[in-house]
Amino acid sequence: MSYLLSMASLKTRVTFFGLIVLALALAGCSTPSSAGQIPPTSISPTATTASAPTAAAIATATPPAATQIPVKAATVMVSKNATLGEIVTDDEGRTLYLFTKDTKNTSNCYDKCAQAWPPLLTAGAPQAGDGANASLLGTTTRTDGTTQVTYNGWPLYYYAKDQKAGDTTGQDVGGVWYVVSPKGDKAEAATVMVSKNDTLGQIVTDDEGKTLYLFTKDTKNTSNCYDKCAQAWPPLLTAGAPQTGDGADAALLGTTTRTDGTTQVTYNGWPLYYYAKDQKAGDTTGQGVGSVWYVLSPKGDKVGTPGSAANPTSTPAPQAKTVKVAIQNFSFGAPLTIPVGTTVEWANEDSTAHTVTASNGAFDSGNLDPGASFSFTLTQEGTYDYVCQYHSNMKGQIVVTQ
Repeated sequence: MSYLLSMASLKTRVTFFGLIVLALALAGCSTPSSAGQIPPTSISPTATTASAPTAAAIATATPPAATQIPVKAATVMVSKNATLGEIVTDDEGRTLYLFTKDTKNTSNCYDKCAQAWPPLLTAGAPQAGDGANASLLGTTTRTDGTTQVTYNGWPLYYYAKDQKAGDTTGQDVGGVWYVVSPKGDKAEAATVMVSKNDTLGQIVTDDEGKTLYLFTKDTKNTSNCYDKCAQAWPPLLTAGAPQTGDGADAALLGTTTRTDGTTQVTYNGWPLYYYAKDQKAGDTTGQGVGSVWYVLSPKGDKVGTPGSAANPTSTPAPQAKTVKVAIQNFSFGAPLTIPVGTTVEWANEDSTAHTVTASNGAFDSGNLDPGASFSFTLTQEGTYDYVCQYHSNMKGQIVVTQ
């Protein structure tokens, strides 16, 4: 009997010991969770997968850091800015800048400079977006081997303090950082001032003393000088409101929007222009050209040339004459030599439209339909070359003598 009790006790002890061993073994197969750790069985398969950034997140991201490697070709476009007009941006509308201390196709902005002004990098050839001129796009290789986009030879940058598309807080920073115009120049507010000219007295100029002109064929706040005329007489453009320099009347300053969207400065309602043949500050070789181009007085009126109709002398005006030119067989005929004061009348006898357009902007007939005519009185001596803008092989010439 005692033997049986002893065997039962042994069995109980063995069973109890076995349960302890089994419990320890099971505990060893599981990993204790640390404080706050989620047990593995509670993690869903998708919870451990990093989600890709959305397109919206990319669009609102801040400008790329200088060391960020691009994954696609950069796109440069032109955007409209409420303050500065049309400016160069990336394809998300973020403003791009040039650095006047750079040289053509070479960046001089590195290290801390590049942190404040991250370069616009590209993978592959940059693309031209809306309004951008593809022929002005290019690239330059930075010292770290990355490829930076250029526009008209200017390396392009963001400004780290710009927070969103349309910001232009980098404009004119340090007098060396500027937004870029669609033509690839720095976009800045023009300044108009009054300068002393030895021949014409007080005249309106830009802040470098370069002479500004009015065109008597313009109407108030509207330019009529485009194409070849604008090549000979480049308009004074501005990014933002023009500034008043010494002697200029701020109340007379204004702007007008040209057909290409650029903003031209006006003074007393007259759109302002340079003359391409003026070489330096103080030159006034455009004065009186074609009897339609004049410098401006501080009051915004045209300043006449001594001896001209605007500043008459005792010399009587020449007797008016009229010479007729027949436009036939796509020709203006032989060159003319006429005295000052002669009126030339062109009559289009061809079966197609033509124009009579002076190369120096002195006159422009606009569209001349078959049977139409155009007259212009030449009151200033000189040589006037003219063309048909529709047919480049049609060229004419008038020599006006005293």
